[in-house]
Amino acid sequence: STGTSKVYAVSGQLQSVVRNVVVIKRPDSIAFNGSAEDTIRIKAPTSGVAIDTSKSVAVTVRAGTTLSTPVRVKFELLRRGVPLAPADTGTYALVTTGARLSTVDTTDGTGVASRILRIRTASGASVTDSLAVRATVTMAGPLKSKPILRTVLILPAP
Repeated sequence: STGTSKVYAVSGQLQSVVRNVVVIKRPDSIAFNGSAEDTIRIKAPTSGVAIDTSKSVAVTVRAGTTLSTPVRVKFELLRRGVPLAPADTGTYALVTTGARLSTVDTTDGTGVASRILRIRTASGASVTDSLAVRATVTMAGPLKSKPILRTVLILPAP
């Protein structure tokens, strides 16, 4: 059953602080929102560094036909199949809407979790690259589609 329960301990005359625990159906699937492949077109700056935060990657988590919330989703960036360190913010990073580094999100009331792909481009740099975004539900046990990958192509702006 789903809902909220209260949890506390009692020993003799003492009672612990009451904590609310959200009970949800166990999620069984995760899928990226939108098309199977994304493309970002970037123009390298003539001088200095430019930052692009135009691409959001979002997933929907379900438990059967029901949207699953709240569920933690871990996002990772891979370049040529190798995971980038979450603290490596040189060229690519995952951030929140407030531009804070973050690789984990919790699904909202619609079962969606997301992160923004931040790309730093320096003048004279190549703007042709390919990344993969991997998303995984961080609950115990396998899901039908875990983990999932989304390719993001980074190409020069026309």
